[in-house]
Amino acid sequence: MANPTFNSVVLTSVAPRVRMGQPAVRVYFERMPGVKGEYVQTHGYGGRDWTITGVLHGTAQASRALAVSYLKQALAAKHAQADGIVVGTFLDADGTTSYTNCIMLQYEQASDIWVGASGSNWIGKCRIQATIRELAPS
Repeated sequence: MANPTFNSVVLTSVAPRVRMGQPAVRVYFERMPGVKGEYVQTHGYGGRDWTITGVLHGTAQASRALAVSYLKQALAAKHAQADGIVVGTFLDADGTTSYTNCIMLQYEQASDIWVGASGSNWIGKCRIQATIRELAPS
């Protein structure tokens, strides 16, 4: 299992989970007085949302405070991808399946930051959740 990426930016460090949403069905319904049932026009599919969860690790640092600081910098770098403007490629956690014409709608810290020892250093960690919209699912 690989870590999912958006525009070659790794979204999780470990424990990735990717959930594929249903493409939105685009339809128009009309009800007419005195007529049973509905008139419907189908207009194909809209976008599909992907939900990505996992754990993000910072880099090993000499103190707990630095470990938290570097993890926050890593979060901020990924937040920059979640502007809903940049159209890019999403690579699934299988490491081989990619989806083009995607935008990242959100990337957020989904838990408190915890700091753990790594030898004589410290590493900050937190859970994340991201939402990527595939604009034209096939």
